[in-house]
Amino acid sequence: MNEDELNELIERVHQVAQFADTIGWALLKDRAVVDMAKIQQAILSGTLDHDSYLRKTGEYAGMSRVLGLPEQMRRELDTARALFVEEHELEEEKVTA
Repeated sequence: MNEDELNELIERVHQVAQFADTIGWALLKDRAVVDMAKIQQAILSGTLDHDSYLRKTGEYAGMSRVLGLPEQMRRELDTARALFVEEHELEEEKVTA
């Protein structure tokens, strides 16, 4: 990852973090949690046919992934920053050697 790509990632993570701090995100999250509880109940009831089971588990997984994106993106940024620093330190060592 070069410096421009890292800066773009930093900006995207910042934008997502700003959105996650809005009332809109809170409302979306509240609604998703309610819907996820209903989906989970349907899955656990054992009454779904195979296709419905697949659809419901996919819906649940998708909602869960979206709700976790702000934190996941922060972790990805932390990893990218650490790798960027490590790569630049190695380059500096090669130059000074």
